[in-house]
This record gives sequence, C-alpha cells and structure tokens, in this order.
Amino acid sequence: PVMAASAGAPPARRGIADGLDANAPAGNSRAYAARVRSWLYAHKIYPRRAKMRHEEGVVKVRFVIDRAGMLIEGRVISSSGRASLDEEAAAMLHRASPYPKAPSDISGDRIEFTAPVEFVLPV
Repeated sequence: PVMAASAGAPPARRGIADGLDANAPAGNSRAYAARVRSWLYAHKIYPRRAKMRHEEGVVKVRFVIDRAGMLIEGRVISSSGRASLDEEAAAMLHRASPYPKAPSDISGDRIEFTAPVEFVLPV
C-alpha cells in the first residue's frame, strides 16, 4: 500500500540523521530528522505472526512528507524477506502520519526520508 505523490510535484528534499539520508541545510535539520525517526519508530508494532514464528529482519522504507507532516508517499524499498515485516513497515508509515511539522530552516514543500526499520525479538 503506497500513497502516490501528485503529478508535477516539486522534487522532495531528503531528510537526515542516523538511519535517515538527507540533503537538508545545517541547523535544526539533524534534530528534526531525529524527531521524525523517533516518531516513526514509536508507531512500530511487531506483527504477532512474526513473533510466533521468531521472524526478524530489517526493512528499508522511503517516505515523503509535506511541511505540515502529512504523508505524501511511502513505500518499502528493501525487503526483509518476511512478508509480515514488510507489510508492517508499510503500514507503520501511514499510521505515523501526521509526522512532526518541519522547522522553518528546512526548505521545500516536500521532505524525503529513507530509514531502516529493524524487527528484532528480545533475547
């Protein structure tokens, strides 16, 4: 399930911070990306079926939000090899919207993030 960006939309800015790629200006951009990452991860749910099967993995997602924090587009760009984990990562992108609003020192109407979503069971 992916939300498509509108046709003719301006190119997205890339987000930053550990686990997030970016081309945003210095300043609050790193702190903002960390806030977005934390917000996203706070909406992660380990799928029950995956827990029962002891499935673990890392799903890489790409998503674009507008300045108000609304999800414009989101998708899995690298599979974990486990359908239940990939599906949860895609669902999490939607569940987390709206994301934190962009600070004034980040330019552009769209901000793009790439992030790994780790599913690891406690030992």
